[in-house]
Amino acid sequence: FLSRNYVNENGVEHSKSLIVRGIARRPVFLPKEAVTNLDDITARARELRISSLRSKAVTLSEKESLLGVFEEENRELETKRQELLSQISTLELEVEDRKDKIAWLEHVKQEAEGKSRNLDSRNQELAEAFSKLRTYPTTLRAVVSLIEGIHGDRIAFTPKAKQSVESADFDALDLAWYCLWSMATVLHDIYFSSNKEVNEIDRLFKEKTGFELAFTEGSQTKKDAKLMRLRTDYWRGAEIDISAHVKVDKARKFLRIHYHVAKEDNKIVIGWCGDHLDTAGTRHRK
Repeated sequence: FLSRNYVNENGVEHSKSLIVRGIARRPVFLPKEAVTNLDDITARARELRISSLRSKAVTLSEKESLLGVFEEENRELETKRQELLSQISTLELEVEDRKDKIAWLEHVKQEAEGKSRNLDSRNQELAEAFSKLRTYPTTLRAVVSLIEGIHGDRIAFTPKAKQSVESADFDALDLAWYCLWSMATVLHDIYFSSNKEVNEIDRLFKEKTGFELAFTEGSQTKKDAKLMRLRTDYWRGAEIDISAHVKVDKARKFLRIHYHVAKEDNKIVIGWCGDHLDTAGTRHRK
């Protein structure tokens, strides 16, 4: 019995499904001899035939006839057994498939939650960075801090890079700002959003920004192990090569920004952002 309130609260479709299941299912309270479907009719006919043959089976042919009925029943039972096994196998596959889907959905959920947390953190970083834009940065350190706050998902500065900023003599902050912004946007896009060959990156970057980019040092510098050690740093516990660098020059003052491309993090990692590192030429002049 379904009351009006029940139907209103649970919906018409739900109520229909209850009624259909109630009509279609085999009632468990029916007596054993009750006939409720075609299978019951077939089974009842077989039982009557077996009962009749058993009562009359005297001759060999009658016994063989009875045996034939048993064999036919066995075949039908075996067929039903195979069908049930097939249904069980299908249900087991469906269960495993649903388990896989549940696991995949759980993975998607965790990824979405992780992205949501990252977005919250990123939004907080951006809010803090933009709050500092009320005044123009007056030091190279402030420039680096703002660039990292605004483009922290694209560019990162190692402790060595931040230390190099402190002692840098470069004071053209507008150029430093434009160069670091260009590295976080233009250079990042060239590395991660295009299929250009590495030997085209320097040309593309200069065409778009005007800044010169070099991937390595001169042959004499590369032969000097101590000089090349200056062009290494650490990122996430592993040593990285920061030979590649962007050059910024103004009024005989030089800013060199050495970097490493961390493809696994989708970031350009700055390992040096300060005065010109020693080369074989500068060491010789000293």
